[in-house]
Amino acid sequence: MLYGLKQTREIEDRIENKLYKQGLVYGGVYTSKGQEAISIGSIHAFRPDDVICPSHRDMGVFLTRGMSKERILGHYLGKVTGPSKGKDGNLHTGDINLGLISFISHLADNIPVATGVSLSFKLRKQNRVAAVYFGDGASSRGDFHEAVNFAAVHKLPIVFFCNNNQYAYSTPLEHQMAVDGVSERAKGYGFPTLKVDGNDLLAVYRASVEAVDRARSGQGPSLIESMTFRMTGHSGHDDASYVPPELFEEWAQKDPIENFTNFLLERNLITPTEIKKIDERVEAEIEAALQDALHQADPNPESTLTDVYASPPYHAEVPTWKKTPEDRIQIDSLEPAPLLETSSPPDKGEITYVEAINKALEEELDHDPDVFLLGEDIGTYGGAFKVTKGLLDRFGPERVIDAPIAEAEIVGAGIGAALQGMRPVLEMQFIDFISCGFDQITNFAAKSKYRWGAQVPLVVRGPCGGGVNGGPFHSQNVESYFLHTPGLKIVAPATAEDAHGLLKAAIRDDDPVLYFEHKYLYRRVRGYLPGSGTVAELGKAAIRRPGKDLTIITYGAMVYRALEAAQELEKDGASIEVLDLRTLLPLDVESILESTARTSKVILLHEATLTGGLGGELAALISEHAFEYLDGPLRRIAGPDTPVPFCKPLEDYFLPQVCDIKRVARELLDY
Repeated sequence: MLYGLKQTREIEDRIENKLYKQGLVYGGVYTSKGQEAISIGSIHAFRPDDVICPSHRDMGVFLTRGMSKERILGHYLGKVTGPSKGKDGNLHTGDINLGLISFISHLADNIPVATGVSLSFKLRKQNRVAAVYFGDGASSRGDFHEAVNFAAVHKLPIVFFCNNNQYAYSTPLEHQMAVDGVSERAKGYGFPTLKVDGNDLLAVYRASVEAVDRARSGQGPSLIESMTFRMTGHSGHDDASYVPPELFEEWAQKDPIENFTNFLLERNLITPTEIKKIDERVEAEIEAALQDALHQADPNPESTLTDVYASPPYHAEVPTWKKTPEDRIQIDSLEPAPLLETSSPPDKGEITYVEAINKALEEELDHDPDVFLLGEDIGTYGGAFKVTKGLLDRFGPERVIDAPIAEAEIVGAGIGAALQGMRPVLEMQFIDFISCGFDQITNFAAKSKYRWGAQVPLVVRGPCGGGVNGGPFHSQNVESYFLHTPGLKIVAPATAEDAHGLLKAAIRDDDPVLYFEHKYLYRRVRGYLPGSGTVAELGKAAIRRPGKDLTIITYGAMVYRALEAAQELEKDGASIEVLDLRTLLPLDVESILESTARTSKVILLHEATLTGGLGGELAALISEHAFEYLDGPLRRIAGPDTPVPFCKPLEDYFLPQVCDIKRVARELLDY
């Protein structure tokens, strides 16, 4: 432990006072000077197969868990041999093989993720424990409260470590909370909390052993608040002028390394000679590691483009696409992709869109024991739209888990479980509520593969779209929120077959997938499903109706309005092609460009609002890569730039209608 304390202090001193000040470290540096006893005292209470979610001030955890000094220093120097290969800095990294989950800048995001790790242990009946470290400042975020509540409700095997260094950046405790510390905040959640002297290594160790034993024996979570002090500013560039000088003087007398050294000397547990040998060993090891790191290679600039996805998307990059008019696919050779009739009565063997989703969930739960469902009211009630009806009865409460109203926790827990190799399917009661989990999706799930090589195979699904008078908070189409986030995949099925096959594909995919099911289609669309082993392919569009005069590119519920408009326009002699995108990220670029080349006129149709919608991205794509085939301007039809209104006359005005499509199509056909 003394060696651990000393190597932690020394390596951070080298990073901050030498490498950082010499301009060799990119970005900021955040050290644990003065609070090393928390990391070293606590980490020794865990077994190697336990999983740790450290913070950016837990260098001692990384070193003790086995991340080499060479890798750590290479990471700070942005070298290719660092765990992030230069793609992230300071201690924003991890290593699944060492049981280390990466921290991110958004404080408290790692806390829900840690509960997901511990949930995976419970579901798999593994005698393992998770731990998560965070500061006093992070305890003010909702993610903290959602996570500790979830852990308490499910009696998860997890220990929460609050490293209370009394300042959230520059904000002192009295401006953060009206109670005496974070442990007081946590008491109301129904599990033990303990406040200890964070500069007393043995006090931290004893408390950690007690909490870990409690978690491992099935008694649930604990929170340990270690009171300490940050003997530097928030980061390397911060002079901490906001801290009264007397506080530095007071806490300098409580230095954890000096205290522990004196403890050992006073009890004749170590000699000055042995201490000197430890110092020499630490100095020599860090110097050797530093020289190694300084000579490591810089990453290839083009590696910026790699490791965004675990399973590379179909057409991840726009192809070099040039075809002569003679190369155009002839309409006579095209067959429309299967599309269900929306008006015919249900025949034997038919299944609705919502039943198709339920069937896919049932099949995947049956197919893979690592698949589980997590969401609000999905168990006994079967979900707000009965999508999960009957699944609890078959698979039980450990596979179909009712969650509190806490979307950030639902997504964060899913991420943690996915990082342990499970395949969670997370329901948003309405897709509008996904905004509460936006941070976890875009900053943790989507970036993990890129930053530290960790796969996050999860699905976030839920009902989207209008047509049911849900109003501004229950009728949105939110795909544009996420289209700008590399690392995600986005699915928007229009048919019952796709609702089934694409959901199965999403669950089996190794990347985070957002699955937007249109609620208007739930019980209006019917079809016949293939066998349970059939899985669709993400990233491929479908021609729902071949045509030669004009293409309508769309997805979701708008597919049916496009088909109705095309059928009516056929009476005027117009041949309209309808291309259903099916997957929005990645796009099937080849099919988009081929259809453009075939008809030379294109309408881009979507239900979401116009500005910033997918139609603008499609227009840019076509303009850049198939401009010479266009015989008219690209036209967009979308919802107006307003929230989705509630009453039927207003919502009908908001949603693109068949008459709108026919009007724009005729204008474009006459161009």
